[in-house]
Amino acid sequence: MSRPLLGRILQDRGLDDEPLRQALHLQQREPGTRLGVALVQLGAVTEEDVAEALAVQSGLAYVALESIRLDPALLWKLGQRLAERHQVVPLTEERGEVRVAMADPRNLDAIRDLEFALKARIAPVVSSPRQIRRAIRLHYGAEAMAARLLAGVPAELRSMAVAPTSLDLDPARLADHVQRGGHRSYTDLLDFLLINAIERGASDVHLEPQPTGVRVRMRIDGMLRETLLLPEWAADGLASRIKVIGQMDVTERRRPQDGQSTARYGGYEFQLRLAVMPSQHGESVVIRVLDARVIRASLSDLGWSDHALKAWYRLLAKPRGLLLAVGPTGSGKSTTLYASIHRLNQETASIVTIEDPVEYSLDGITQVQVNDKVGITFASSLKAMLRQDPNIVVIGEIRDAETAGAAAEASTTGHLVLSTLHTGTAVGAITRLSDLDVVPYMLGTAIAGVVSQRLVRKVCPDCSLPHQPTDEDFARIGIPPVTLEGDVRRPGGGCPVCQYSGYAGRVGIYELLVASNAFGELVQAGATESDLWEQAHADGLVPLIVDGLEKVRTAQTTLEELSRVVSVTDYPPAVLAKALGVAVPEAPLAASSAARAPEPAEPAKMERRRERPLVLIADDAEEILQVVELTLEDDFDVIKAADGVEALEQAAYHQPDLIVLDVMMPRKTGYEVCEALKVNEQTASVPVLMLSARGEKAHVKEGFHAGADDYLPKPFDPEELLLRARALARRSGWRDL
Repeated sequence: MSRPLLGRILQDRGLDDEPLRQALHLQQREPGTRLGVALVQLGAVTEEDVAEALAVQSGLAYVALESIRLDPALLWKLGQRLAERHQVVPLTEERGEVRVAMADPRNLDAIRDLEFALKARIAPVVSSPRQIRRAIRLHYGAEAMAARLLAGVPAELRSMAVAPTSLDLDPARLADHVQRGGHRSYTDLLDFLLINAIERGASDVHLEPQPTGVRVRMRIDGMLRETLLLPEWAADGLASRIKVIGQMDVTERRRPQDGQSTARYGGYEFQLRLAVMPSQHGESVVIRVLDARVIRASLSDLGWSDHALKAWYRLLAKPRGLLLAVGPTGSGKSTTLYASIHRLNQETASIVTIEDPVEYSLDGITQVQVNDKVGITFASSLKAMLRQDPNIVVIGEIRDAETAGAAAEASTTGHLVLSTLHTGTAVGAITRLSDLDVVPYMLGTAIAGVVSQRLVRKVCPDCSLPHQPTDEDFARIGIPPVTLEGDVRRPGGGCPVCQYSGYAGRVGIYELLVASNAFGELVQAGATESDLWEQAHADGLVPLIVDGLEKVRTAQTTLEELSRVVSVTDYPPAVLAKALGVAVPEAPLAASSAARAPEPAEPAKMERRRERPLVLIADDAEEILQVVELTLEDDFDVIKAADGVEALEQAAYHQPDLIVLDVMMPRKTGYEVCEALKVNEQTASVPVLMLSARGEKAHVKEGFHAGADDYLPKPFDPEELLLRARALARRSGWRDL
């Protein structure tokens, strides 16, 4: 029976006749071009459309690689070179048969090579070339790719930059350069780092020269993650390339420099903010990656509750007044401002912004860049722009008394003024403006509303696990236990969706103060902050912690995340008690009081009278704790810890003979725990075995730098874990294992 034609399958799925005719004509002009490739080049279909049709034609399954956890052992067994050559990714192995995702399952030569390399039968499935290329980039070591990009740099050129300044990021071209040679080493290396950053959703890239090399870290969902380690000689050439695209002085290495550039990738444009600063071992570089799509974000997509969002919209509709977004650096204040401006940007409104720097270009809005060198400051620009009669004034940040006074005055003279302020709470913004010498009578008249906000990581929907909150969970935040009826989750062991971190994306938590007449009168009268809190609560203010607990209850984030970003010491206990519906002590609860083991009088002198070696297993994933315990319990007595701080406490108290340590844990990472163990004379000699889903060479090196005695990537072979554990225990004197 003949197979159905690929073109017919695509037509059945909605492809029009005209692009099919064009593709067939292209095949005639360029013999050897596959029909699917031609259709993709014409823009008639996507690579995924072709792959799904090819699966139907071949009678095979189609897989979306973004949702599949890959087996590291199979990946390394196959090798990156063969995966790239045949555009394949091994998925699973069962009973001597390996399931392999292929861009072209009809390639019999590829299947034969795979059978030889993997020493197993091959069961092909179909995936798109784009997904396979992305999987290869993400799951094979970034360090190896970087090494290949740098391999062609002659010794005499290892401090030179290559010049064009525009960045058109193309993964296919980059791969072609590497495979065929002739690549532009530092240019392609920077492109490679930026492509990885954008695909991983990183907000910035840090290049940090160290004695052992250039550490590359990316900030993903607000947290820095180490990506790879480049050779130390690559630092100068890479920094020079970055200076070229940022139009900085390549010869200047003694002073900090700033620059900017743009990059296009996947049909979108990204703004790059570049900062170069001399450091002990070379020039440290930070690249901020700004996605212009953020300026079109709707406030409703940022995590606001319906009630708070309606109240904020009413404030934005006011003809005058001062509206503030407050919080620490990285809390999403600028995103709130841009989303608010996007809503206000209409033909009938004149909007002027003062920014340092201007991060995004906004159509229909006058934007002013602060330049202290020529006297363009926030305060001086504000005075000048008011003479142009704007309806709405946006000040990037209130930093000094002059700007604060000018903003308050502008908001009382018929202008709606939006700005940001570095302070912890909504009511705290009033205190901060008072400290900046804004007189009470003007401040009470000017203030219309304040939103305090934080960004918390969203727990991964694919691998998170149900969680029953404990007293210790609430003690970490500093509040008594409260009832959370809903779908409370905790991070799981990691998966491809969350890049094995347990979290994917971020969401805001908000505290909105709408200044009532009574609140304004209290401000004018110079009332205390406690009185202002009482009035704000009476007016309906919902503290950050309450909005955060609601997002925990609805499986958006975790109690662990709340403890990271919310400080309850900023709030009067009486206000917290009313908001939470529980009694709140005057002093915040100690995070470890609920579960800390009693301290021994002299732990260094504890006698070890054990019949079997004692192993401490530290991991925040309960299923991993259970697997490791089952693996080791025949040879070891087992104690467990669920986070980094508890691991240190258990180690100090019990003095185990072996510690099995996860890397990604709450409160302290495995690296931090290992370093603390090795500087404490009581635990310095205890062998440490690290377990982590992050098996790239750079992470393994970081584990050994922290003091680990062994490192085993997840998923692990239980028998291998047992053998490694026995070997380490023998170092502690248990010779009979």
